[in-house]
Amino acid sequence: MEAATILNLVSTIAIVGSLLFAAVQIRDGQRKRSRDAQMVLANSFATPAFMDAMYAVLDLPDDLSRVELIEHLKGDESRVWYWLGAMEGLGLLVFHRAVAMELVDQAYAGPIMISWRKLSRYCTDRRDEAGREAQHEWFQWLAERIAEYEVRTNRAPAQIEHRDWVP
Repeated sequence: MEAATILNLVSTIAIVGSLLFAAVQIRDGQRKRSRDAQMVLANSFATPAFMDAMYAVLDLPDDLSRVELIEHLKGDESRVWYWLGAMEGLGLLVFHRAVAMELVDQAYAGPIMISWRKLSRYCTDRRDEAGREAQHEWFQWLAERIAEYEVRTNRAPAQIEHRDWVP
């Protein structure tokens, strides 16, 4: 075998090896970013203020108008606004693929879907009052995408789907 052929073969092997190494590094980096996003999601929402807002919203009767909601909460909409802000931010994170839909579905699908059922009329009233259709847009978008995701994946609740899981 000629020296030029051997050098070409070695060069080709080195390039292929480098590409494989780069692919592994990229995949590992993506996994790390995904784990980091999961930790940020868990830590961001595991606060007393978030939990207080979630419980306040989930305890509301369904489909209250803005006026009815204000009366029900005795004029204090702050926890509702906190929840709406959190859901807007979460919707944006999912849209920009910074957080995986699968993770959001597994962690918060219930509260998101229930809270949208409870707050959708309120959000519509706020849009009408503000004359701005975009108000609470990412919360609505997120709730609609989760509903579609659940139909598409036909995911059972964790206690059923993973009942045979062994540590």
